[in-house]
Amino acid sequence: MIALISQIQFLENINVTKIFDSLTHPTIDGKWLNPKFNEFSSLEYLLKSMEKNNIYKGFAVGMKNVGGYTHQAYIEFLKPYPNLIPIAYCEEVEELGIIKSLGYLGIKIHPRLSNIQPDDDIVFDIIKEANKLGLVVLYCGFLGATNKFVEKIEQEKLIFLHTGGKDIKETFNLLKGKKNVLLDLSYTICKYPELDSFIIELFTKFYDKICVGSDHPEVSHKSLRERFEFFSNNLEEEAKNRIAYENIEEFMGRTLCST
Repeated sequence: MIALISQIQFLENINVTKIFDSLTHPTIDGKWLNPKFNEFSSLEYLLKSMEKNNIYKGFAVGMKNVGGYTHQAYIEFLKPYPNLIPIAYCEEVEELGIIKSLGYLGIKIHPRLSNIQPDDDIVFDIIKEANKLGLVVLYCGFLGATNKFVEKIEQEKLIFLHTGGKDIKETFNLLKGKKNVLLDLSYTICKYPELDSFIIELFTKFYDKICVGSDHPEVSHKSLRERFEFFSNNLEEEAKNRIAYENIEEFMGRTLCST
């Protein structure tokens, strides 16, 4: 792996697969939940990092009470940057109409920060209404999924962020049969080297079911690029492209065109 990393340190000089980053968090005032990441949280830093690592597009996700976020302020903040897809933070069904009218293309549900349980009815109410409105749904699945969650999402479309983190094996097995659920490996792909063999299996056998991202600013694009190259090193071009950007682009198209 060390040899591979050294080969991709100067990405501008080599041909690498473009990546759609499933999860970034640029903030209006450059401040993040954990202050040690503040220097990486600015929009300027994000854009330079994306360019350097051939991250051609990404979801830019606002977080309630973080970095000066409000629905109105964040959408205005992102308007000049078409390669950043605006995603609003959402914890109430009543917010969805406003979010849609402002021009957001999707929402993020984060049960832990919203102080709601992952299996609360409000979670499923938001998912269903967002789907009706044609909004892409990002669901923070760092804590995994339950049988109740799997049953209640039925045919709803959503991107399941992090795919359970360290519990990725159990989470993947619960959700892999849901054709409208795209399983995301942001953060997880970079933080758990003990899971490398399982993630290699996902890249090899389930490349049409997964997508990747950084979870910027807590995970760098350099780290995302290095890990993606490591896991996709022996893949055919078709499989690489599916994981890097085609799956998520296709998912967006199916969602946004469903209204």
